[in-house]
Amino acid sequence: MKTLIVSLDNIGDTIISLAVYRALAAHPGMEPAFWTKEYSRDVVPLAGAGIEHYHCDPFWDRSPGKAKGGFFSYLKTLLAIRRAGFDAAIIIHANWRKNLSCLLAGIPSRYALKGAFATNYTDPGGATHILDTSRRLVEAVLGKDPGELRYPAAP
Repeated sequence: MKTLIVSLDNIGDTIISLAVYRALAAHPGMEPAFWTKEYSRDVVPLAGAGIEHYHCDPFWDRSPGKAKGGFFSYLKTLLAIRRAGFDAAIIIHANWRKNLSCLLAGIPSRYALKGAFATNYTDPGGATHILDTSRRLVEAVLGKDPGELRYPAAP
């Protein structure tokens, strides 16, 4: 299953999303990839070389020290993701804009904790830390508990 990990947030959240990548990549048949902000694109190679990765700053948000992303850069990235043909998206820190972006990218199954336009809402089950809520999202995609999530960088 080709799964896009959407972390259109800043560097810390992208580092944590590396744990989602590791959990998915450990299962046969899973093909995880990333969509991150341009600002945090250098984090993804920490998970390994040759990872499919899309990056742009969304036009509705800004990264620290940067202007808001451009609409045409966002659209170009969205179309590239659409052509890649993802089966599912795990949307870290979901909101309606990120969820809608995945819908527009043609991703049929969109896993999120909240926000309109997702297809699979995951109950955090009392979890409050992003690593724990991410584990719930991975569990929803895999259909089983992936165990403790770990990322390849010291916090």
